[in-house]
Amino acid sequence: MYFIRLIGCLLLISMAAVGQSDLPEANPACRLLSDEDGLPSMEIYHLYQDRKGYLWVGSADGLSRYDGIRFKKYASENLTGRALTGTIEDQSGRIWCHNFTGQILYLKNDSMHVQEEWLPNIRLGFPIIFVDRQDKLWGGSDKGLFWYEQSKKKWNKVPSPSGRTQNDVPLDISQDQRGQYWYINSMSEVFTTCDLKNWNPIQFTDSSMSISPENELLSNPLLSTLGDKAMFFTRNNKSVFTYENGVFVRNKAIESVFPKELVFTGVTTCLGKYFCLASYNGFYLFDSLYRPLNTRPFFPDKAISKVITDREGNWWIATLGSGILFFPSLEVMQLLPSENMGHRCLKVVSGPDGTILTAMQNGVIYQIDPQSGKVLFRYITPIKKNVSAVHYWKEEDRIVTGSDIIISFKPGQSKAEVLLEQGCIKSISPGPVGSLLYVSCFKSALIGSKKQDVGWKLVPPAPGMRPERMFRTNRCRTALYDSINNELWIAYQDGVYRYTPEGHTELKTKSGQSLYTSTLALQKDTLWVGTVSNGLYAFVDQKEIYHFNHENLLKTDAITSLALEPGRVWVGSYEGLARISLSEKKSLIYNKADGLPSNEINDLLLNKDQLWLATGKGLASIPTSLEPQNQHEPKIYLTGLLVNDRPSDLAKKPHLSHLDNNLLFELDGISFRSWGSFRYKYRMLGLDSGWQYSNASDHVARFISLSPGNYVFQAHAINEDGVESADFVNFPLEILRPFWMQWWFLSLCGLSALGLVAFYFQNRIKQLQIKSRLALEQATLKNEKEQIEQRLKISTLTAIKAQMNPHFIFNALNAIQNFFITDDKSRANEYLGKFSDLMRRILDMSNKELIDLQEELEALKLYLELEQVRFGQSFSYHLHTELECDADEIMLPTMLVQPYVENALKHGLLHKKQDRKLEIAFYQKGDLLRVKIDDNGVGRARSAQINQDRKKYTSFSTRANQQRLDLLNSELGGNLSVEVVDKVDLQNQSIGTTVWLNIPVKTNN
Repeated sequence: MYFIRLIGCLLLISMAAVGQSDLPEANPACRLLSDEDGLPSMEIYHLYQDRKGYLWVGSADGLSRYDGIRFKKYASENLTGRALTGTIEDQSGRIWCHNFTGQILYLKNDSMHVQEEWLPNIRLGFPIIFVDRQDKLWGGSDKGLFWYEQSKKKWNKVPSPSGRTQNDVPLDISQDQRGQYWYINSMSEVFTTCDLKNWNPIQFTDSSMSISPENELLSNPLLSTLGDKAMFFTRNNKSVFTYENGVFVRNKAIESVFPKELVFTGVTTCLGKYFCLASYNGFYLFDSLYRPLNTRPFFPDKAISKVITDREGNWWIATLGSGILFFPSLEVMQLLPSENMGHRCLKVVSGPDGTILTAMQNGVIYQIDPQSGKVLFRYITPIKKNVSAVHYWKEEDRIVTGSDIIISFKPGQSKAEVLLEQGCIKSISPGPVGSLLYVSCFKSALIGSKKQDVGWKLVPPAPGMRPERMFRTNRCRTALYDSINNELWIAYQDGVYRYTPEGHTELKTKSGQSLYTSTLALQKDTLWVGTVSNGLYAFVDQKEIYHFNHENLLKTDAITSLALEPGRVWVGSYEGLARISLSEKKSLIYNKADGLPSNEINDLLLNKDQLWLATGKGLASIPTSLEPQNQHEPKIYLTGLLVNDRPSDLAKKPHLSHLDNNLLFELDGISFRSWGSFRYKYRMLGLDSGWQYSNASDHVARFISLSPGNYVFQAHAINEDGVESADFVNFPLEILRPFWMQWWFLSLCGLSALGLVAFYFQNRIKQLQIKSRLALEQATLKNEKEQIEQRLKISTLTAIKAQMNPHFIFNALNAIQNFFITDDKSRANEYLGKFSDLMRRILDMSNKELIDLQEELEALKLYLELEQVRFGQSFSYHLHTELECDADEIMLPTMLVQPYVENALKHGLLHKKQDRKLEIAFYQKGDLLRVKIDDNGVGRARSAQINQDRKKYTSFSTRANQQRLDLLNSELGGNLSVEVVDKVDLQNQSIGTTVWLNIPVKTNN
């Protein structure tokens, strides 16, 4: 307590108040690109944006290219000087520049080269270079003006526009938007032409512009054009001339803006509507009517060499020794205290006489004129902690602030008064009838006014102190007073409470939850509550009407500050600023990409049409009409391809071997306003149609172990507001199949397999025939002969079946070969699978005389599925039974039905193009099994006519079937028969064939 009282006594003596003469003023809120960001040098001479969108930087350490994320430096071994400037691009995309020792350089194939033809003829002088709209390259030095003839690789000297042979050193040549050339020489003479033949001198109305070598005051002139306007400056004597009615008129109104000690460094046009004059003490802007936008320079502590604007509307400021300044908008202004005073701004409130008060982290309080942004006063308090509370006590005309204690002082005066010896102040705001409402880490209370009674039963004060009323001893965060309803709202760590002179109640959400609050704001009858972690609430008569959070209109649920205007709510957080439109239920998000100096928003204040922001990097202001959405489409380029970690040529479509299947694509995205917060989305068509996403810093897409096939790599860039690049990467490539997957190799394998199968069955047939003959020869007795004859019949049947098997296999393998030749791998694989299952069943059944009907049905179904794969969607079949007993109890000869089914397919349905249908039915009538095989094919007569062209054509399956039936009938007693019915329509046209098989029923019992 003694220490606090001592501080209070010192305050009465030592409070420092500093006038505005030595204080910083507002500048556009900017970011600094320095050597820590990869900038090769802090000494910047030139900036230029090419047609692709890259930024080229000429510095004391050479030329570099910037894409918004990283710098790429270019150099040549033949340079006689490292400092580069004068960057420009020709129509082929080649970048030109020059150094300070007379060399002209260009970039080709992403490397720097010296323009050799320039040096042999022109060895002296600081060169100028220029590429006109006709893609003609101009160069100038103290030897005169030249243009480069590409076909002859020769520099041609241009006759002097002034007609003199001496004292006519070109300082600049340019071309305006209308195509007119402007030429200026060392004698401060200006000439124009449209055809490069007749140069017209521009007259100056001021007599001081005499043309003579002795006129040193007019040396180093500067010229810039904007539409039909032009401004002419002289560096040394600060003369300014504006182009009016074909002559240059001295403009003393503009000259009066500049201080006498100002030295100009350059003049450019920006955004197509401003003249920008750079100097060693900041830069000035003039509109197309020559009116100054700022009567004091922006960034007066910076030596500026070049100012440009890019295609997104961003501003780039090249400085001599301070790197590059970047800002997206002139409308976002920032007051940035010096380094030793701290940047972090914690509070911003209304001050006396319409001014603004802002409190800094280091205890300094600024009083600011909101119209000009000038600092009127700076109060350096002994408070070295965060000053989280400041308030203008209007009733007593005192500025009140606090941290460990609450102090007050008269505006513009150093004498301070200790109001309260209270620690850890969180908030100070107006209370009832001119009192002060404050909250701290320990309690909430009112401090009475000296002038009138507050009416809230304040406790009489201690000697020398103010009357006070304490409400609750608990940790507080913020508070406010509702003067209309005479009630207080105080946010504690456990909830928000409403106080009236009669008592208090807690405010809760409609779900009955307490509110853990960081900030409060009141607009008429609506109380807005910003919470620590649950978004933003609005209450009317203590009833919840709105709840906004990250799921609807906010980016984060942690709210730091609020500002209210009719129909809109401004919401501050540590992730930027949100503007909510209540009628549209929409929000806009402001952050560093929109020019804010920091995403940390600690406090907000509306002052007419300006919003003031206390940020983590000083005080900033924006117009409330500022639209933050970044509608500028980013650029994206494919800059490299690595195949198995080896560079590949992007100019050709890659045809890669199956071993070169590890790919890495390198991307460049350009969205300067996004400041590295944009994203890439990419995919590999042929592998996956879904998109993958990565951050701007991760500018590669990797694909590992790609299978052979055709692919297309696609990529977009997406800025922070979701706008995609209009142009995108679309890069096709092919990974070739290995030789064992080529069609010729697969065809060879198929033919080899066909030959092996044919050889096997032919050899099997010979073996069976030999066995049959040996058995017949060994029979000597009649009874044995009959037995041998019976065995011969059985062997013959087996041989016939064996002949029928390869016949079907040959057809199937021919179909498989067809699929391989046509590269239909999917159908070939399906066909092969079914074929192997059927082969296994055929081989199994070939050793049996009889099989049960269930086995026959399963084999037929597998065979038909196989034929359906070969025929495609044009073929359908129906297989059904009507039996008196189970199918596995009925026995019949092996492979008896299949040949007739095959005949229906081969001779009936094969020659029909569409709607091929086949019905197979099994009917049991007593001891007879009737089998129906019905097709809607072309019929036997039409099939025979088609087959006439085949030389000596004989149906093997028909002959084999008949032989087998004869042998079976001799064994079964002649009860097995076949009936063939040719179906015709009313016009006697064939509509298919029906075959009936009559088979005696045998059971396995």
